[in-house]
Amino acid sequence: MKNFLKKIFKYEEKEPTGFLFGDDIPLEWIPVKNKSVAEGRIVFISSVCILLFSLIIIRILSINIDFSFLHEKNTVNKNVSSFYRPDIVDRNGEILATNLQTFDLYVEPHNMVDPEISTRKLLTILPDLKYNDVIKKVKSKKKFIYLARKISPSERERIILIGEPGFQFIKNEGRVYPQLNLFSHVIGSVDVDNKAMSGIEKYIDDNKLVNQKKPITLSLDMYIQDAIRQNLLKAMENYGAKSAGGIVIDVKTGEILGMVSLPDFLNSDYKDVVLNPLYNNHTTLDVYEVGSVMKIFNTALAIENGYPNDKIFDVSKVFMVGSYRIKDSHPKKWLLNMAEGFIYSSNIVMANIAKDLGIEKQQEFLNKLNLLSKINIELPERGQPLLPKEWNEHANATIGYGYGLSPTMLHIVTAVNAIVNDGLFINPTILKRDENSLLKSYQVVSPETSDAMRKLMRLVVTNGTGYMANLHNILVGGKTGTSYKLVNGKYDTSKTRTFFLSIFPTDNPKYTMLIMLDEAKNNGCDTAACTTVPVSAKIIDDITPILNLDLKISKK
Repeated sequence: MKNFLKKIFKYEEKEPTGFLFGDDIPLEWIPVKNKSVAEGRIVFISSVCILLFSLIIIRILSINIDFSFLHEKNTVNKNVSSFYRPDIVDRNGEILATNLQTFDLYVEPHNMVDPEISTRKLLTILPDLKYNDVIKKVKSKKKFIYLARKISPSERERIILIGEPGFQFIKNEGRVYPQLNLFSHVIGSVDVDNKAMSGIEKYIDDNKLVNQKKPITLSLDMYIQDAIRQNLLKAMENYGAKSAGGIVIDVKTGEILGMVSLPDFLNSDYKDVVLNPLYNNHTTLDVYEVGSVMKIFNTALAIENGYPNDKIFDVSKVFMVGSYRIKDSHPKKWLLNMAEGFIYSSNIVMANIAKDLGIEKQQEFLNKLNLLSKINIELPERGQPLLPKEWNEHANATIGYGYGLSPTMLHIVTAVNAIVNDGLFINPTILKRDENSLLKSYQVVSPETSDAMRKLMRLVVTNGTGYMANLHNILVGGKTGTSYKLVNGKYDTSKTRTFFLSIFPTDNPKYTMLIMLDEAKNNGCDTAACTTVPVSAKIIDDITPILNLDLKISKK
């Protein structure tokens, strides 16, 4: 061996100082160049052994170790929204929407160790996932694929225990709605990336309030909201109504205390119902011909303009406007004046008054009440009133008693608020107003006209079609409205929408309420007197204690 090495390397013989792995060649006999190679190989082999040993240990311990710092390393790269949404609370501080820490689960297919077994274990934790969908993703050639969004912290911990390095997590803020369906239309919804799609959530985004720490305080009262919703649900069931809506508004401040639209939905299910008009916000988005409720405005305009109450009308005969015939649903057999025409809801009386007042005054007055344009409120779901294509004498007459103009329910309740609030128009709000805030208002009618209208609305309840709302403990005034529905361009007399506009207490109105039922029938009766009036009476009776109204009043 030595002779062989001499020939190859031409080294000088020295005393051996060590041996390499039991070989009989002393280290000192190896040339410097080949010696460094040998030492490098020793380091390389040792490193490989240490690395393999470490991987085995990590694999064993990964079952119990929380690698969230690795799982969440790609948060920014995954383009997940990291902003904070403020809480939404009712006027009493009850939480309606808040944030909960959630996680998005994704897979890195190239890091999967056992796709099939891990997938089966995952489905025991997230049973809504489908095996075929998941297995396709975990075996994909893509680098990053979402498996589930907004899973809970406890679900995340259970997934970590699977011990699959291909499963990764992104920390997120999930939106939760503790009151479930109760405020679905008002609060609205957010998508999986926490971006708003509707309601007050959309208002928060549009006004750049997303990172605000202070809660968004609504004017609504959770208990009033629940009373309206429960009674409307019961009415829909009892009367077979397709949909329903209700609004309660503070006369003096314009704050909305309750706003319900049915059918409603879980906020997380908004994407499944958004294109279905049945789930629209019927109080602020959909527009309706509200029938005889419009007679409130026609009568107020007449009183404001000094229309003589001693002028009488024969309602036993059909009233002609051009070639159009106008008649009363339940014609009286005696002559009626303006006040009686309002109390007994005479179409003929109201059409005559509208014709006498003229188109110009009618348009000007309705515009002053904000009934001809979109109403200003914080919700994005706001309907544009439908105006007549041609505002002629026929439109003038029909608008006077309830057809030809289609506003939203919010338009109506806000306009009536002005009529009964000493004539002051106050813009509505879904946000709680500060006690010291200055309210912007303007005069639409005189206090004298307002007082006269309150008395007439009280007489509708004591002597007219709203008699079922004549409660023993509080003075209620109002106006019924029944309108036929348009089907294929024609009015279908077998399908009605019914409305009841109420104010209470009438001697000093504090609240205005509008209730709507779509295609409701009570023992075959489909008018407002049979449907929306009794429902409204029950709601008023239920919310009076919540509103802390002084019930020590005598009936008038």
